[in-house]
Amino acid sequence: MKHFILFFLCINFFNVTVFAQSAEGKANRNSHHAHEIKSTILARSQGTSGTGANIDVIYHKIFWRLNPDTSIGKYIKGSVQFNFKTTQASVSTITFDLRSVLLVDSIRFRTNKFTLNAGYTRSGNIVTLNLGTTLANNFIDSFIVYYRGVPPNVVNTAQGFQLTTGTTAGNVLSTLSESYEDRDWWPCKADMQDKIDSMDIIVSVPWGSPAAVDTFWVATNGKMIDSSIVGGSRIFKFHTNYPIASYLVSVTVARFNRTYWSVNTGTTNVQVVYNLLKNCTNHTAAKNAITNKVNPTLQNGHLYLVNTHLN
Repeated sequence: MKHFILFFLCINFFNVTVFAQSAEGKANRNSHHAHEIKSTILARSQGTSGTGANIDVIYHKIFWRLNPDTSIGKYIKGSVQFNFKTTQASVSTITFDLRSVLLVDSIRFRTNKFTLNAGYTRSGNIVTLNLGTTLANNFIDSFIVYYRGVPPNVVNTAQGFQLTTGTTAGNVLSTLSESYEDRDWWPCKADMQDKIDSMDIIVSVPWGSPAAVDTFWVATNGKMIDSSIVGGSRIFKFHTNYPIASYLVSVTVARFNRTYWSVNTGTTNVQVVYNLLKNCTNHTAAKNAITNKVNPTLQNGHLYLVNTHLN
C-alpha cells in the first residue's frame, strides 16, 4: 500500500498540491522526459544557480529544531546529509545552494570537519565544498551540512520560511518554496531536474509547553514513522521514497488537530492525514470541500490529485 501525507492550514485559504510518483529509476525517468522538453524550457526549469552539476543527489537525511514560540520564532537550526553519486570523472569540489544570511557552522565529509575557508568557501548563495580528494565517476559518497539562522522575510511572492502569528492556534512556522525559495531556508541542490530519490526528515519541537494537550505537531513530506518524547522535546520522524524536487520539500509546525481519511482510486486505497489548526471552526466544511473538489486519478502507476484552491 502506498501512503502520502496531505496537510492543510485553516487560515485564509488552502493551496493544495499533491503529486506522488512511482519509484522507477531516476535515470530512466529523466531520460524519458528530457527529449520531450525544448532546450529553452529545460534550461529555465533547472533553477538559477547551476550548483551540483557533477553529482546526482540520491538521498537526504534532514534534522531540524524548530520552535514557533521563541522570541525569534523564525529561527531554524539543523543539519542536512547529502548522499550523492558523481556524474563526472575527477570530482574534487561540490557546490550547493544556501542563502547567504544563514550561517554554516561546519561541513563533515568522511572523518573531516570543514569550516569556512578551511574546506569550504561561500560566494553569494553558493557554497563550494573542497573534498580534499578526487572521486571517480559513478562514485557514491556523502557529506553533512550543519547550519542555523533566520531566513529572509517575504519579498513580493517569494515566501520561503515564515512565521505566522495570531492564528486560531497561536504561532505557526511554515514553508512555501515554489519555485526558488528552497535555498532560503535549507541547504540543497536547487535543480528541478535532479529529484531526490528518498528522504528521512526528523523534526524536534517543544513538548508540554504550556501543557501537553496544547503542544506542537509537525507536517512535512512523507509518512510519519515515529514520534517520541525526549525530555522537553517531541521528535517526529518521517520517511518518503517518492522522488521529489528540492523546492517541494516543506515543513509546518503548529498546534494541529489531526483527522484521518482515505482516498480510493479504484485500485489503490491511499491514506490521508489532515492537519488542521486548533480552534479552527471550519474543520467539517474544509473536509467536505476537499472531498468534493479533489478528483483523484491513477494513471500509469502515478497518483495525481488536482491543484485545489479552497476559499
